[in-house]
Amino acid sequence: MAGAPKDSQLSERPSPTYQELLDLETRLVPPALRENYNDHRDFGSDDLDIERYLSPQYYQLEVERMWSRVWQMACRVEQIPNVGDYIIYNVAHYSLVIVRSAPDQIRAYHNSCLHRGRMLCESDGRVRSFRCRFHGFTWNLDGKLTFVPGRWDFEHVRDENFRLPEAKVGTWGGFVFIDMDPDAVPLEKYLSILPQHCDQWHFEERFLAAHVGVVIPANWKVVTEAFLETWHVMTTHPQVMPYTGEFNSQYDVRADLPHYSRLIIPMGIPSPAVKDRVSQEEMVAVMKWLLGRADEELAVPPGMTLREYAGQLSRERTTQITNGGDFSKNTDSEMIDAIVYFTFPNLILWGGYSNLVYRYRPWRDHEHSLMEVMLLPPRPINAPTPPPASFHLLPEGQTFADAKELGGLGPFFDQDLGNMEWVQKGMKASRKRGLTLANYQESQIRHFNRTLEKYVSGEPVENR
Repeated sequence: MAGAPKDSQLSERPSPTYQELLDLETRLVPPALRENYNDHRDFGSDDLDIERYLSPQYYQLEVERMWSRVWQMACRVEQIPNVGDYIIYNVAHYSLVIVRSAPDQIRAYHNSCLHRGRMLCESDGRVRSFRCRFHGFTWNLDGKLTFVPGRWDFEHVRDENFRLPEAKVGTWGGFVFIDMDPDAVPLEKYLSILPQHCDQWHFEERFLAAHVGVVIPANWKVVTEAFLETWHVMTTHPQVMPYTGEFNSQYDVRADLPHYSRLIIPMGIPSPAVKDRVSQEEMVAVMKWLLGRADEELAVPPGMTLREYAGQLSRERTTQITNGGDFSKNTDSEMIDAIVYFTFPNLILWGGYSNLVYRYRPWRDHEHSLMEVMLLPPRPINAPTPPPASFHLLPEGQTFADAKELGGLGPFFDQDLGNMEWVQKGMKASRKRGLTLANYQESQIRHFNRTLEKYVSGEPVENR
C-alpha cells in the first residue's frame, strides 16, 4: 500500500471539496450537510501561548471558571434506566452523582456528604437512598434529608437547608448533560444548531455498545485538539491515505457559535498527497478494512465510483446491524464520511452512521487526561436492545489496542496516542513559547481556544 510521500507540498487547497462531492450524490442531501461557513480570519493568526498547556495556574482557572460553568455530557439515559440507578461523573476535582430519581426525572447531586464531606458514592450502582458510609447521614433520591444519627446533637440542622446540592440536568439525543452553574442557560440554547443538524440521525434510538477509556500523560487540551483537525493523517495514519481525503476536509467554525464547530472528512477518495500513485485495489483494501470486511472478495462494480460502492456496502451492513432498518434514502456521505461535531468543551459526536463518540476530561492534574471512546450503533428493530456496555477503564500500561470491544479501531486510536505524550514533553522542551496554527485546517483548534480564553478571562460568552 502506498505510504505518505517523502516530499509532499500542496501549493493550494486541493479539489474536490466536500461540497463538490455532495454535488455528485444521487439522493437528497440533508440541508445540514450543505452548510459551509468558516470565519477563521476573525480569530487572527497569532501563536497560541504554550503556557495554557503547561501551567498549573492556568489549569486552576479552567477548573474554577470554565468546567464549573459549561454543559457537559455525563452519561447516556440507558445507563440509568431504573429508579435508583446512578452514574458518577468526575471532572477535575468535581464529582457528581447522576441518578434516576423518578421514572421521568434525572437529577445530578454533588457527590459529598453535608456532614463531614465524605463522598456519598464511590462507584456506579443502584440505591434506594443515599447513605454516607462514615456516620450514616441519609438522603432520599429527591435530595431530601431523611435521617441524622444522634439527631439530638444536631438541633441546629434544619432539614430544608440540608438538601443535597444539585447541578442542572438536561437531555438530548439520549445523552444526559449536567451544568454546575445555577445560572446556566438551557441546554438547548447552549447546543445551538447541533440538535437541528443531528436529530435526523436519531441518537436517542442508539445503544451504548462499547465504552473504553485510557489515561494519557498529557494536558486535556492536547488530547482534544488531536481530533480537531485531520491533516495529521498523512504522518500519523498513512495506511488510510488511499481512501481518505484529509486535505479535502471541510471545517465549519463561527464566532457567534462558541460551543459548536464541525469537521467533515470525505472518505472513498484518495488523499491528494497520493492520488497520482495509488491503485484502486489499494483503495478497496482500505475500504474493506474500515468496513470490517477485510477477508472478503470485493470489487467496485462497473459504472460505480468507490464512494458509491462504499455507501452501498455501509447501508447493507447498517441494515443488518439494525435487523432490517431502512437506510436507502441516506446519502453516501451519511454512510461513510466522518461528519464530526464538536461541542465545547469536551464532546465529539460523529454524525451520520459512523457510531463514534469521544469525550475528554482532565484526570488527576493538568498533565493527565482521560480519553473515552464510545460506540453508539442504532438499536435493532423488533429485537431486544443489548444492555449498555460497562465502562472499561484500561489499566496503566494498556492502550486502546487491548480493548477487544473496539476491534480494529483500537490500533488506529493508538497511533493518535503515540503523539500526545510527546507533544506534552516537546512543549516543555521548546524554546518557542507559542504554537503556530494553520489558518483553515486548524481553525477548529483556534476557535476552541478562543472560547476557552473567554471563560478563563471572564469575558461574556455567547449562548451562555
